Amino acid sequence: MTKEEDLKIVELLKRLGVKSEKKLQQYVHSLLADEDFILLMSKILNKHSQTIKQLQNNTETFATQLNMPTKRDVAHIAKLAQQIEEKIDDLEEQVMQLTAQGSEGETLNKQGELGDESIHHDSLNKKMGRQHAKLKAMMKLWQSLPTSPLITNVVDRDRKHD
Repeated sequence: MTKEEDLKIVELLKRLGVKSEKKLQQYVHSLLADEDFILLMSKILNKHSQTIKQLQNNTETFATQLNMPTKRDVAHIAKLAQQIEEKIDDLEEQVMQLTAQGSEGETLNKQGELGDESIHHDSLNKKMGRQHAKLKAMMKLWQSLPTSPLITNVVDRDRKHD
């Protein structure tokens, strides 16, 4: 084939594409203008959405009977795990701050400043005790979450990576 023949074929394909697009566009506009077609599609879509909802309900029922977590269960546990991790991070930060404050107090006292060392030490111990109690409560909550084979596998996998 020559260049001229190639250009003719390309031009012919362009014209064919434009004509086909116009015909398809006219057909779609005619369908959208037809009220009966719109009503039929509306009924079909409503029936489809009802079928999807029923399928989701059945899936959740089967998952419950088989003692398997549903998508909603996994999302809820993931949210709880994230909240616990954030709280643990906050507690770790507070413990570090309290430790730093305790170190500063001891340094000052070693430099010869006497006075409220025991009060400061007692205050730090109380704060650390409260933080420790909160941490224990969160760990107890974490351990009390329901387990399933899927969740246990995820937890075990995460522990192996740590």
